[in-house]
Amino acid sequence: MTWLTQTVGVVLIAIAMVDIFITVLYPRTGNSLLSMPISKGTWNIFRQVARWSKNDRLLSYCGSVILIIVAIVWIALFVIGFALFLLPALGTGIQATQGKIPTDFGTAVYYSGFNFTTLGVGDLVPKNTVYRLVTILEAALGFATFTVSLTYLLSVLNALTQRNVFALSLHHRTGSRANATELLLGWGTGGKFDRAKADITYMTRDLLHLLESHHSYPVLHYFRFHEAQYSLARMTLITMDTAALLKSALDPQQYRDLIDFTGI
Repeated sequence: MTWLTQTVGVVLIAIAMVDIFITVLYPRTGNSLLSMPISKGTWNIFRQVARWSKNDRLLSYCGSVILIIVAIVWIALFVIGFALFLLPALGTGIQATQGKIPTDFGTAVYYSGFNFTTLGVGDLVPKNTVYRLVTILEAALGFATFTVSLTYLLSVLNALTQRNVFALSLHHRTGSRANATELLLGWGTGGKFDRAKADITYMTRDLLHLLESHHSYPVLHYFRFHEAQYSLARMTLITMDTAALLKSALDPQQYRDLIDFTGI
């Protein structure tokens, strides 16, 4: 059964590596082995709990919880996968520095865990070249996984902050009522739309960044806030209403240059 145990371990390690690659380094596929199913499942659980408790504010915590769960799953797959691969070597290829080494799965997880976290406590050591190289490989993957996870977390939070800033800018510029007319009136003070082109350019840039960030980090869809101004639907409504008003409410002759500039 040694080969079967090690094969299962290698499969778990491969699953973790592929999921990290798709989720962090090539996210535009819109799919993954684990992170997307985990995200959907966690959201469904939060939604059911919020419905049962009649507390919609619970949904605000879902996105952050998803990030934590995904990171824990990645780490667990690596640690358990290497533990299964190293389990048959306990007592032979891996030995204790003092006394007799236990050969149970818990010891394998312990050895795998301190290798993955690069702690290197040293009471268990590999005794041949193969398991020394495996130990080095696990430590390297552990360091890379923690680095990638932290980078991914910071990137998601940075994208979320930029999304919220854009949402607040629309909220305040539309009279805190999601009223695109207020935005248009602010641009056309005195019948002049001198600032409109610059503001439209900024809005277009922010919308493109919003679209690209949600393609790159699908987990952003699960960051829902109780305050209405942070809603993606609200942001979409404001921008679409603004585009419709520019086309329908302005004189097509007097403001032809502005209408043509918007491309609508």
